[in-house]
Amino acid sequence: MASKTGPLVRGLLFFAGMLCLLCNGYWAEAQDSPSYYSYPQHHLPWYTLESNHFLVHFQQGNSRSAQVASRVAEEVYPHITELYRIEPDSKTSIVLNDREDYSNGAAYFFDNQIDIWIPALDSPLRGTHDWLRNVISHEFTHIVQLKASMKKSRKLPAIYFQWLSYEDVRRPDVLYGYPNGLITYPFSSISVPGWFAEGTAQYQRTGWTFDTWDSHRDMILRTALLNDTYLSFEDMGTFTSKTSLEREQVYNQGFAFTSYLALQYGETVFSEISEALSRPGIFNIDNAMEQVTGKNGQVIFQNWISQRKKFYKQAVESIEPENSQLIESEGFMNFYPAFSPDGSKIAYLSNKELTESGVSLYIRPFGDSAEDISKIELGPFRGNNVFPYGCGFHDKPLISRIRAAYSFSPDGESLIFTRANLNQFGEQYNDLFFYHLETRKTEQLTSSARIHDPAWHPDGSHIAAVQVEHGTANLVLVDPKTG
Repeated sequence: MASKTGPLVRGLLFFAGMLCLLCNGYWAEAQDSPSYYSYPQHHLPWYTLESNHFLVHFQQGNSRSAQVASRVAEEVYPHITELYRIEPDSKTSIVLNDREDYSNGAAYFFDNQIDIWIPALDSPLRGTHDWLRNVISHEFTHIVQLKASMKKSRKLPAIYFQWLSYEDVRRPDVLYGYPNGLITYPFSSISVPGWFAEGTAQYQRTGWTFDTWDSHRDMILRTALLNDTYLSFEDMGTFTSKTSLEREQVYNQGFAFTSYLALQYGETVFSEISEALSRPGIFNIDNAMEQVTGKNGQVIFQNWISQRKKFYKQAVESIEPENSQLIESEGFMNFYPAFSPDGSKIAYLSNKELTESGVSLYIRPFGDSAEDISKIELGPFRGNNVFPYGCGFHDKPLISRIRAAYSFSPDGESLIFTRANLNQFGEQYNDLFFYHLETRKTEQLTSSARIHDPAWHPDGSHIAAVQVEHGTANLVLVDPKTG
C-alpha cells in the first residue's frame, strides 16, 4: 500500500480531498471520522491489481470489487485528465476497504492515493447512484483538479515564514532568553475552496450520470433559499464550525453552483479556474474566477442566488398544504414515518436531541389517541438505550442510535430494526434486532450479517432486507425465528 501523508500535511489539506457519505448512517460528512483511520482487520491478506494508470489494493474476498474498480478507473481516466489538461505523475493507488459497514471515499492528493469504503452509499439526502462509478469518478476528479490547482509540486504542500524574538539575556550561561514574540505566515500550495473542489467532483463531466442533481438535493437547496438559510459565498468555502446539515450544504450548493458555471461558460471553466488558482499571487477564488470569466466570483454567486430564488418561489407559490398536522418540529433529520398496525401511533426517526446526523426512533400518538402531552408521565429509563413503551407519547427515544429503516411486526407487538455491532475481529457490521414493545427488551436476530433496511412481510413469516456481499447490495428474505 502507498504511504500516507503526515499529520501536518493532512491537517492543512484535509478538507478538499474528502467525500464522506455514511452508508446506512444517513449523512454526508466533510471530514472522515478519526475512528476509521485505524484499520486493525489484518487477519486477511492484501493483494494489488495493477493497470495502466492505477494500483488497486484489496483484501482477500474483494477481488470482484477490485476488478470493477480497476475497470471503472481506467474508463474515466482519459476523460477527466482531458478536461483538466493534466495527468498524475505516477500511478494512482486505490485502497479498497470492506471490513466495515461504512461508506466513504477520500482522495489524499499529495500522496496520489484514493481510499474507498466499498459498501454502497445509502443517504436519504441524495438519490441512488452507481456507487463505485460515482465515488471513483469523484475522488479521481479531486486528484486531477487539485493537481491542476497546485502552485508547486505535490512534494511541497506548503511553506511558511516565521519570526521569533527573545528577551534580552544578561547571564553568560544562557544563549537565548525566553521567546517573547512569534509571527507565522503560511503559504499553501493550493487555495481551492470546499465548494469548488466538491462541486467539480460531483459534476465530473457533462453528460455523465454517475452522480446527478436529484430531487433530494433540490429539496435541500430549495428549502435553504426560500428560508434564507443558504451558505454565503465565503461560508461554503470551508467545512469548519458547521453542523452536519451545513456541511452537506457545502456539497449541495457547490454542486448546484458549479453546474450553473458549466451552463453559463462551458465545463472548461473548471480547468481554467483551476489553472488560474495555480498562478503565483492568486490565493482567492474571486480573483481566479474574474480572470477567467471577467466577473468577480461574488457577483456570479449573487446572480445565481437571485435566479434560483425566483425560480423556486414561482414553483411553490401555488402549493397550499391542506389538513396538515405537525408531527415533529425539532431536529433537521426526520425520516421514515410509519403507522403502527392499529393506526393509533406513528413512529419516525429523528436527530432532535443531537446537533449531528445520528437518529433515534420516536413514537407519538396519532388521531383519536393523541392525548394532552402535558398530562402524560414518562416511565423510568431502562437499559440498552431504550425507553418504556405504552405511555402513548415519548419525549425520549424508544430506541437510540438506530441505523436505517425499521418495521412494525404485523401484530404490532414488536419492531425490527438495524444496529451496528462489533464482531470478534473488531469489525462493525449492521445486524437486525427485535424490540419487543410489551417487555421493552431488545433481542439480536443476526450476527455479522451486514444487513439493513428490514421490512416485515404482511403475514409475519419473513422479513425482507438488504444485505451487503462482495461489494453489492442484495435483496434477501430472513426467517424471523432463526435469522
